[in-house]
Amino acid sequence: MMNEDQVGPATRSLRQVSMTLRRRGRPPRYDRKQALEGALNLFWERGYDAVTMDELARAMRMHRPSIAGAFGDKRGIYRDAMALYRQRLLAELSMAMAGGTSLRWCLQAACRCLIDRHLKGESGPRSCLAVRAVADGSLAPEMMRALCEDIALFETLLIRRAGPQLEGRAARQATRVLVDVLFGLSLRACAGASRSQLIAHSTEAIDLILERA
Repeated sequence: MMNEDQVGPATRSLRQVSMTLRRRGRPPRYDRKQALEGALNLFWERGYDAVTMDELARAMRMHRPSIAGAFGDKRGIYRDAMALYRQRLLAELSMAMAGGTSLRWCLQAACRCLIDRHLKGESGPRSCLAVRAVADGSLAPEMMRALCEDIALFETLLIRRAGPQLEGRAARQATRVLVDVLFGLSLRACAGASRSQLIAHSTEAIDLILERA
């Protein structure tokens, strides 16, 4: 076998080119969660249609070919970003309601959790991403089904908290009304309502829900 000193310049040049091509062909390393976080915030701030692939590439800190290999097209990025959003939201709601001593306490905790979320936008208050997606008509059928399943899961979480305090039918009715109220609060947040106003609205809604339950 020849050593490096016995290899001619042309052969060394070919080896260098081959090594360079192999390095370029390797998929770049990236943090999937961090990339989706960047895409999620961009979609949340501007909506699906207004976001371009170049903007997504900058927000995700990835090159477009790498994005295509990891997520597919823009719809694929949006689908995965929405999945991250729903997973995180349900986890936050479950944690917020953990340890509650009464149904009222749990409902108030859920409302405050979402109100704080709606008011945390980098450029100002922002609505629930799911509400925005439905309003924009940017959800594919399978994503709409997933959203409906998440809403049903949230209702189930609340019903479990209701426990012996409400009859089964009353608990289902109460949770459905509260989910609608929570979606409405996200729109009020975008319209400029303050945190104290949003909490006051949610408290009034909870009073009515429990009064009629």
